[in-house]
Amino acid sequence: MKRILLPLVALTMASSAFAIGGNRIFHSAEDRSVTFEGTLIDYDKASEIVTVRIKGGALSKFPLKKLDESDREFILENADAIAAGQNLRCVFEEWKNGSDTTERGGVRTTVRKGGFDVKIRNWSDQPIDDVTVRTTVYVRRDAERGPSLIQTEVSEHVIEQIDGQETKVLKSVEVPLERVLKRGQAGC
Repeated sequence: MKRILLPLVALTMASSAFAIGGNRIFHSAEDRSVTFEGTLIDYDKASEIVTVRIKGGALSKFPLKKLDESDREFILENADAIAAGQNLRCVFEEWKNGSDTTERGGVRTTVRKGGFDVKIRNWSDQPIDDVTVRTTVYVRRDAERGPSLIQTEVSEHVIEQIDGQETKVLKSVEVPLERVLKRGQAGC
């Protein structure tokens, strides 16, 4: 029996552009009967400029004050999620925490612990608030007879704020990886 850490980590961030939803009907601040349909793409807090992808794929940029109150509230409530979807990037680096080897009766067993560093980088100049990161490490446990098993190790991290141009490093849970070899097998 041996365990192999698959270089596979599932990552879910609660704040993402996909949390905003698809198309929306936007209304003019001057006359609510004047509308257009589009998908909210970006909002710059500093300049208060909204970017919307309208039908046909064209981008339209305009000041937030040109929209009615309900649209302004929607944009302000979702500003951090929009920023996260546009500006957060992730890098995974595997780490190992030593190993122990024992040999008994012609069987060598090596156990090492490892996991992943998840580096979350905010590439924008603006801070992003309330980011929840869930990681799942999948470990495949092979058996000599019968089907192999998949073990999952899940962890969740809440980041209150990631400042502009800042990188946060999160650690996945530590997973013990076991490799058992019998005398005569490669490596034993």
